[in-house]
Amino acid sequence: MKEVTSMQAAKQALVAQNKQGEILVDVINHVEGIEKEMKKTAKHVEDIAEESNKNNQETRHLVEQNVDNVYLSRGQLRQVRKVVTALSNKFARAWIENNHGKNYGGGDYLNKKIGQFRSTIWHALKEHFNTDVYTEIRRIDYNNALRFVNSLTISSFEAWRVKDRLTTLDTLNKWENSKGFPLTQPE
Repeated sequence: MKEVTSMQAAKQALVAQNKQGEILVDVINHVEGIEKEMKKTAKHVEDIAEESNKNNQETRHLVEQNVDNVYLSRGQLRQVRKVVTALSNKFARAWIENNHGKNYGGGDYLNKKIGQFRSTIWHALKEHFNTDVYTEIRRIDYNNALRFVNSLTISSFEAWRVKDRLTTLDTLNKWENSKGFPLTQPE
C-alpha cells in the first residue's frame, strides 16, 4: 500500500469537504424550495378560507331572505282557516246569546254574524303580522299565528267591529218581523 503524504491527505480532505459542502448547499436549496412552496400553499389556503367565509356569509344572507319570503304552505293555510272558522262560529254564537238570547235571530242572522267575526279575526291576524293578506304570513310565523288566533276573545276586538252592522241588523229585523218580535234598533 502506498503511503499518503500529509499534502495528499490535505487535498483529499479539501475535496471531501467540498463535496460535503456542495451536498449541504443542495440540501439547503431544496429546503428553501419546500419553504417557498409551503408559503404559497398557506397563502392559497388563506385565500380559499377567506373566499369560503365570504360565500358562507352570502349564503346565510340568502337563507335569511328566503326564510323571510317563504309563506305558509297550503296545508298550514288550511289549518289557520280551520281555526279562524271555528273561532268565528264560537264567537258569533256567544255574542248572539250574550246580546239577544240563545238561538235568537235565525240561521241567516247567525251566518251574517259568523262572517262579521271571521272578517274581524282575519283583520286582527293580518294587523298582528303586518301583512295585507293572510296568505303572506311567513312560514316561520305559523305556530305564532295559530297561538295568536287561539288567544283572541270577543273582548279582544273594538266594540264597533263586532256590533251589528246595517246589513246584519236588516237580516235580524226581517227575522224579528217574521216572529212578531220588536225590531232591534241600530246603536
